[in-house]
Amino acid sequence: MLIKSGGRAWTVALADVAVAIASNGEVVLVMRDGRRLRVEADGWLRGASFVSAVEAAMMRIAPERLRRVPTPAEEQERPGA
Repeated sequence: MLIKSGGRAWTVALADVAVAIASNGEVVLVMRDGRRLRVEADGWLRGASFVSAVEAAMMRIAPERLRRVPTPAEEQERPGA
């Protein structure tokens, strides 16, 4: 994936992504070395199509390979939280 910000540009190899988190119109990619890249649907030129593509890909992954992360509201509703 090619990232452009202002006058800078760099690439992110999707093979280096360890975790992808999709939530509320954004995707966070966590690299194997711990770096994170946040892609917001309305904050990037092609952000909306990227977020949609990641969400669609997650729908095709075997459920046992996915882990659902609770939203902050769900976290607060848990007993003992």
